Amino acid sequence: MRNQTIGFVFQLHHLLPQCTALENVLLPALANGGIFKEHQERARRLLDRVGLGTRLNHFSGQLSGGERQRVAVVRALMNAPKLLLADEPTGVPMALPPRISRSFCLNSIVKKAWP
Repeated sequence: MRNQTIGFVFQLHHLLPQCTALENVLLPALANGGIFKEHQERARRLLDRVGLGTRLNHFSGQLSGGERQRVAVVRALMNAPKLLLADEPTGVPMALPPRISRSFCLNSIVKKAWP
C-alpha cells in the first residue's frame, strides 16, 4: 500500500547501477505486482516529460547528477502517489545557471511528471 500512496525521493537517488533509466523508473511497478505495457508507456512518457526521452537505455553511471535526480523523481511518481516525500532532493549539485534555484527545478520536474 505504501508503494501506491507515497513516493520517495532519496538524497542520493539510490538508482540501481545495473539497470537503465527506464528500468529504474519501472521498479515501483515491479514491486506493485508486475510490469505491463501501460507501465512501460507511462515510464517512457514521464521520462520524456523531464527531458530524458533519449536517455531511456542509459545506465545510471552514464547519466549526469541532474539526470539521475530526474530519474529518481520520476521513479517516485511512477505509481501516481498522493504524497511525495523528498530527502533534500535539491542537495545534489547540478549544473544550473545561478539565477535558477534548485528548488525551482525540482518543482518544474514534479509539475511535468505528476499525473
